[in-house]
Amino acid sequence: MDIIPTTKEDVFIDISLGEFRKRFAGVTEEKDYADAYAIAHNNWLYFCGDEYQHEEGSQEYQAIVEAVEEWGDLLDDYQGRLIEIIRSEGVTIPEFGWFDFLKPLMKLYGYTEDSGWWCKESEEEIYG
Repeated sequence: MDIIPTTKEDVFIDISLGEFRKRFAGVTEEKDYADAYAIAHNNWLYFCGDEYQHEEGSQEYQAIVEAVEEWGDLLDDYQGRLIEIIRSEGVTIPEFGWFDFLKPLMKLYGYTEDSGWWCKESEEEIYG
């Protein structure tokens, strides 16, 4: 399965957690970390918003809560990897405001932050 990074028109990537884990298992390149982080972040954010669309306690609600937790774990993992890359370059990252420190690294791999979503800057970068 080829994963197309997000665009402003489609911030949610329709990929199962299992497919995501399989696709990004064992990756070691910064670009792959950036792609994984963008997808995990956007899917986590998508499911966070979807949580309020269902009655608390329903099966749908519980499935969304589980998705939020699982995507959140993946988000934390890849976010941590990117932060460690930045720190390895001698940059001190504060406890608060660290999100801004990710922007230059994400930009290096063609991402821009738009209203909380990570988006590819242009379709040309996606379809090359």
